[in-house]
Amino acid sequence: GFAGLRVIAEDESGKPVEVGLLAELGPARDVGVIGSLAWVAARQQGLHLISVADPTQPTLLSTWQTETAVTSVAGTGRFLYVAEEGRGVVVLDIADPSAPRRVGGNSAVPAVVLGDGTSVTYAGTSDGELVVLGFHRPELRLDIRMPSVAGNARLRLDGPQGALIRLQRGPEPGIWADWTSVSLGDLPLEIDDPESAGSASGVYRAVLDAP
Repeated sequence: GFAGLRVIAEDESGKPVEVGLLAELGPARDVGVIGSLAWVAARQQGLHLISVADPTQPTLLSTWQTETAVTSVAGTGRFLYVAEEGRGVVVLDIADPSAPRRVGGNSAVPAVVLGDGTSVTYAGTSDGELVVLGFHRPELRLDIRMPSVAGNARLRLDGPQGALIRLQRGPEPGIWADWTSVSLGDLPLEIDDPESAGSASGVYRAVLDAP
């Protein structure tokens, strides 16, 4: 709620008691924890990352801001999967929770609720659909841009410098064909697909061949 993050523990009789409070974080739409790191999805006030190493003194480490609203978060290892209202799913690297870094995402899924599994994230959409997203290599970021002047799909690819990437395309997820291979430099790479002009739909994915 609007009171912030409350840390609850059990007393000797097994009853829940409040042991810590971090107030004024905004409306808590979603709360989660990995180890000693907690997070609060606070809609327009962003995503708060909080240390609960000392449960009696929760400490705000950083806030990741968005132009819309953070509605839900799922976490696994060093990555958080963030539902950004109207913009799909964003992948954040929280290896340094004081400076979270965007490393990927999927803007095609209007996610509002997220839940994580072993190697996938489940996204519940505003249309009542359930979408399964695979994020096996979240450090790769592939965005589908607006069509270029020629009307082609424009892809923007970012990832580890020197990585060899196979770009694949298909009519729908699960039906893939190799399209082209690229090597990543220190700047994001933009590629046009001339065969996409006039196509009603299509999907793309990036496959890491070698470091």
